[in-house]
Amino acid sequence: MPSRSTASTAEIGRLLGTVMKATKLGRLNDSCRLTPYETVRNYSKNNLVTVRGGIPEGDPCGGRHLHSYAGREAVVVDAILAWINKSEVRIVVGE
Repeated sequence: MPSRSTASTAEIGRLLGTVMKATKLGRLNDSCRLTPYETVRNYSKNNLVTVRGGIPEGDPCGGRHLHSYAGREAVVVDAILAWINKSEVRIVVGE
């Protein structure tokens, strides 16, 4: 039977860290107390896509409020695809 090698979580993290990149999305008017825009902007440095506009409905931290990019799904998906396919960070999307 062939032997199997195993890697620890830390080893996997190190390996993925060398090939994976990350960008952040921030909702300009996010009123969820857990994800204030200023905090996201401060730790994101030059790697932030700011999302403007949308429809604020219901719980500020819920799925139909600005927190979830409601009303801006298409521009957010386009920005994510531009980042994945072209390593392009769109500074501001939406209205």
